[in-house]
Amino acid sequence: MPSGNPIITLLSDFGDSDPYVGSMKGVILSICPQAQMVDLVHNIAAHQIVNGAVALETAYAFFPAGAIHLAVVDPGVGSDRRSIAAQAGHWYFVAPDNGLLTLILKAHPDHKIVALEESAYHLPAVSRTFAGRDVFAPAAAYLGTGVPLEALGPPVLDPVLLDLPEPDFAEDCIAAHVIYIDHFGNCFCDLREVDFREWCQKRKPSGLLIGAGKVHLRKLSQSYSEVATGKPLAIFSSSGRLEVAVNQGSAAEQLGLSVGHTVKISAV
Repeated sequence: MPSGNPIITLLSDFGDSDPYVGSMKGVILSICPQAQMVDLVHNIAAHQIVNGAVALETAYAFFPAGAIHLAVVDPGVGSDRRSIAAQAGHWYFVAPDNGLLTLILKAHPDHKIVALEESAYHLPAVSRTFAGRDVFAPAAAYLGTGVPLEALGPPVLDPVLLDLPEPDFAEDCIAAHVIYIDHFGNCFCDLREVDFREWCQKRKPSGLLIGAGKVHLRKLSQSYSEVATGKPLAIFSSSGRLEVAVNQGSAAEQLGLSVGHTVKISAV
């Protein structure tokens, strides 16, 4: 259970031109003044839950055990969607129950989840439009003070999970799918390096052909600088996922890729 000087990270689609993030930080510090807060990202594309899920997955495990990750991408605020907190692996998460934690929960099937229904751990007045401030921030802060997860509300056994694509593995090819595009225009796919290596180990292809939008690539690169400026490449990035990129350019724009597009890796 977090204690001492707990780390609380914040992820949202709130941007940085409004006082929303600052208000959540104020709530956290009022309840848990010793909290160490870290901004993961606040420029997730508005209402894009998948983008938030991928960003959270990319960053959460680089924090110490016991860190609390507060994530708010919440287009259903004010509806009957639940507010939840979870323990997954060595970390805690507070978020709307709208699929934002999908990748975390799949990575840690032994997770524990509760609904944030205990009003003692909300702000005294809860608005209809700002659960991030009134419900999620207090929950994260109280976890930071040592309040047990189970005290925040009843168990949740049926969290909402996003219906994300999965790579299609065939004998001689893999069909991956773009699920996220960062602000550089790099296109991240649902194919994980560990699964790709397992597929290669069984088939031992002598070469690869990677079809991505308008181009076909003959190999996986080990760094962006392996290709000339403005040239495309495919690489397993620091996220552990297949990434289609352009050295110092935008793969999304240059190759005509968008979320949902297929990237095909064929054994040759």
